[in-house]
Amino acid sequence: MPSSHQSHQSLPIYVQIAELLTRDIVAGRLINGERLPPERDMASKFKVSVGTLRKALKNMAIKGLIESVQGSGNYIRTDGDTGTIYAMFRLELLEGGGLPHAEVLDIRILTKPQNFLAFGTSDKGTRIRRVRSLNKTIVGLEEIWLDANAGVISKNKISENSTIKPTSKYGLTKLKGEKYIQKKLNKKIPFCIGRIFSFTSVHQKKPFVIPSIVDKAKLKKKLTLFNNTNHLRDFLCVSDVCEAIKILIDKKSTGIYNIGSGNKTLISDIIKLIFSKYKKNYLINNNSKQTCLVSNNSKIKKLNWKPTKNIKSIVMDLF
Repeated sequence: MPSSHQSHQSLPIYVQIAELLTRDIVAGRLINGERLPPERDMASKFKVSVGTLRKALKNMAIKGLIESVQGSGNYIRTDGDTGTIYAMFRLELLEGGGLPHAEVLDIRILTKPQNFLAFGTSDKGTRIRRVRSLNKTIVGLEEIWLDANAGVISKNKISENSTIKPTSKYGLTKLKGEKYIQKKLNKKIPFCIGRIFSFTSVHQKKPFVIPSIVDKAKLKKKLTLFNNTNHLRDFLCVSDVCEAIKILIDKKSTGIYNIGSGNKTLISDIIKLIFSKYKKNYLINNNSKQTCLVSNNSKIKKLNWKPTKNIKSIVMDLF
């Protein structure tokens, strides 16, 4: 939140607000077509006057990041200039431009090296290493450190702004539904899309994953063979999903929100948990490539929602 006490070196308050909103666009917390809250509510949140808030929005409108619709409100536009004052440097070829590409090599939580400049409040940090290319030519290697207390980055988690690549007809249908809503309701009717990741309850039946595993554990077999279980998924209990939806409705939220635990659970581990409960024998054959569908739920957590149960307690509730 911008500070109300400025020194001669600090940025004007309206510029600070524009910076914060622009960063939310870049991070995917604000998506194209999303309607911003009423100006008075935003001014109250940032503890500034409506006039100062409007100055910040005008600053963003000039960059093409906001479109004001008379009688409807202010809408996010992601095809504008999202360059921020504090953005990292941009690489270009000598002849100018170049098609950019970045590949993350690894993301690890490590103890900060002793010869590092002191930063943050933790003795640990998230180290990100990536290679940057222009026109398929490697032009840079980066190593970035983030203080562990500032948050943890996961290479595999899906944010609201991630490129979605459905692996089934079911997933493709959901994605087409999202795009239809965004296209038809954009600037006409405020909408909110909740992306629900994996979930279960005592009333859930096959072909859902966990009930299917439970049914196999109940069979009178000496040994049960499992194939193709090398998948990381994100599980919630139904009550947590319902609470998330209620909060989105109560707060009149707009845009896309991930509804997930944010925790990785290997399907093989669920099998071990359930079969140990039934004291049954099993064999897991994991020769398939690992897949990962896990949410980045930082956006909905800002609405004071968080999961109440982990995967172990969720599974134990089934018995």
